Amino acid sequence: MRIPDAEWDAGHAKAQSEGDNLTNVLRRLLEGYLAGHRIEYRATSKHLVNGEPHVVSGIVGDLDDITRLYPPSRWVIEEYDVSAPRPVKRKSA
Repeated sequence: MRIPDAEWDAGHAKAQSEGDNLTNVLRRLLEGYLAGHRIEYRATSKHLVNGEPHVVSGIVGDLDDITRLYPPSRWVIEEYDVSAPRPVKRKSA
């Protein structure tokens, strides 16, 4: 795996500043990926309709395609890490 030095150094510094290390961070990200975590986007219009912004949630796909559909000049795009559904854990009485 090749990661540009600047990204590696920034990741290492951030992990270290949070009392962690980059190996653990990457391991958690891989575990999440294997468990079905994915990135979704939400676009919020900068133009108000009836005093409210228009919000489009649950957008998936390549960010370049999304920014073509929702240009940043008109929309605020947010990224979310979404985990796969899992059964509810019930506490025993």
